[in-house]
Amino acid sequence: MSSRKWFAGAGLIVAVSLALIGCGSPKPGATVKAWTSAMNSGEYSKVEQFLSKNMLAQSKEAGGTDAIKMMADMLTKNGQMTELEVTSETITDDRANVKFTVHYKDGSTEPGDVNLIKEDGSWKVNF
Repeated sequence: MSSRKWFAGAGLIVAVSLALIGCGSPKPGATVKAWTSAMNSGEYSKVEQFLSKNMLAQSKEAGGTDAIKMMADMLTKNGQMTELEVTSETITDDRANVKFTVHYKDGSTEPGDVNLIKEDGSWKVNF
């Protein structure tokens, strides 16, 4: 095998490997969108999968599903959210901050932001 073909093959392997690594966990903004979507649709048990271990423990101490429902209803105005627009995403090592705008059925909007941490390879909401 010529050295030219070897370098081309090695380059392809590196490119595919980097692409696969990049396809790991979703970005923090995607996690926030999925989290708020679950809240908006009333899937409170699904909401839990987006919370950090610390947040999950705190929510259980504060009333479990009732606490999650209260938080969800406040952010989504009782399921009236039509869109969550991510306006910025800042990642520093295993921490992230996502700024967003929530759009509601009545045409109103509200800005917000949330902190996340990376646990077990996935971004988790961590106030």
